[in-house]
Amino acid sequence: MIVTDKKVQIYKALNKGNSSGVYMQFADDYFSIPPSYVLDQHTTFLINLSCPNVSYYLEKSEKANYFRAPYRWIIFNSSEIKYENDTTNFIPAALSKINIFPDSEVIYMHQAQKGVFEFHLIYKICYNRAWQTEPYGVYNMAGNIKKFDKVAESTAIRRLNLDGYEIKICYVLTNKNSINHLTDGIDDHIDTITKVNFPTTNQLLDYLNARRKFIFADTWGYQHNNTWNGMTGYLIRGEVEIGGSLGRIVMLVLFLTVMFLYTSYAANIVALLQSSSSQIKTLEDLLHTRIKFGVHDTVYNRYYFSTATEPTRKAIYDTKIAPPGVKPRFMSIEEGVKKMRQGLFAFHMETGVGYKFVGKYFEEGEKCGLQEIQYLQVIDPWLAVRKNTPFMEMFKIGTKRIHEHGLQNRQNRLLYEHKPRCSGREANFVSVSMVDCYPALLALSYGTVIAMVVLMMEFLYNKWKK
Repeated sequence: MIVTDKKVQIYKALNKGNSSGVYMQFADDYFSIPPSYVLDQHTTFLINLSCPNVSYYLEKSEKANYFRAPYRWIIFNSSEIKYENDTTNFIPAALSKINIFPDSEVIYMHQAQKGVFEFHLIYKICYNRAWQTEPYGVYNMAGNIKKFDKVAESTAIRRLNLDGYEIKICYVLTNKNSINHLTDGIDDHIDTITKVNFPTTNQLLDYLNARRKFIFADTWGYQHNNTWNGMTGYLIRGEVEIGGSLGRIVMLVLFLTVMFLYTSYAANIVALLQSSSSQIKTLEDLLHTRIKFGVHDTVYNRYYFSTATEPTRKAIYDTKIAPPGVKPRFMSIEEGVKKMRQGLFAFHMETGVGYKFVGKYFEEGEKCGLQEIQYLQVIDPWLAVRKNTPFMEMFKIGTKRIHEHGLQNRQNRLLYEHKPRCSGREANFVSVSMVDCYPALLALSYGTVIAMVVLMMEFLYNKWKK
């Protein structure tokens, strides 16, 4: 219990430091949270272990996640505690069962010898691990305080070494055989997202000095009876720390996909017929054309296309992908690319993988007719992690450094293809159908009719004049 005069002294000391607001709560009062006007990053808990009911308060705080970032704690013990070699001797019983993880900022102050107080940052890597301590500074009764230079670094930087702690990662494999080809490049068009992220996450855990345990799921995860299955279910239940398959599906519409349009024009007839059509620029344009539509057969494509509620996308699914009485047009990438080459066919697939088959089956001149239409509103993919994971900042630092060092780009270049360049247009020759010539024939027809009308008007005028 802090007596009134001591409480006033603390207020005065904090106000000297330009503190925007000071809030105090007694550990023997009912448990409540700080006022709503206090920002989380400005909240610091000051606890005296000699107060009554302090264990109850600490346990309640742990359940409320107050020992996690961005909250800060200063815990002090006024009694003298001596220790020799084992630095965990000064951890009191009141804190022994409290889980303070690597993302926490908890300073424990204790009296090492009479008149001298030592400050240590304390945390655990996981529930059953020993306490880790970081010297913070020393204070004496004369008012002198010495703060160590190392604590100037961020918390995550200081605690990057996880000392062999096992991190569980969930990968999604839609093909069971992919587990045998995660790194050898065989069938890299199957489960490409997982095969790109597998080396990257391994490099991340090597950087953090952590062991790994792999868990494989057959789907990204969908909600059923108020529960989630697949990789999303593992993350929600806290059974894994990382979802190793860029998080695109977990974040609703995070897989990158586009529509391909291929229109064949006659070679060297007219420049207009050799260029790609500019009439189809949106999904609505595509809906009202006679172009057929196919979709790469994956579990997430079947889910998102069948559950689309936006009018245009729903109409495309109902009329072009799965019209009544017709088998839904879900197919392999190889089949879809071959149909796309034949013309009047749009195929939905992941571009990075699909362009490999385009390069395999398309002639150089045919690649000039490729066009893309964005079907899903996507954002840049992110790595999915468990909610409230204590390793969040370390994951962020590790992944950013992996990206800065070019390791992620290397994996992308190995497994993903860019859109092929248009070359050899002049050497390309394709037949021109009536559909391709429809605009020209329409203009010719209208011109002929107008010319005949003008001719008749001139004929009647000359006859009247005579």
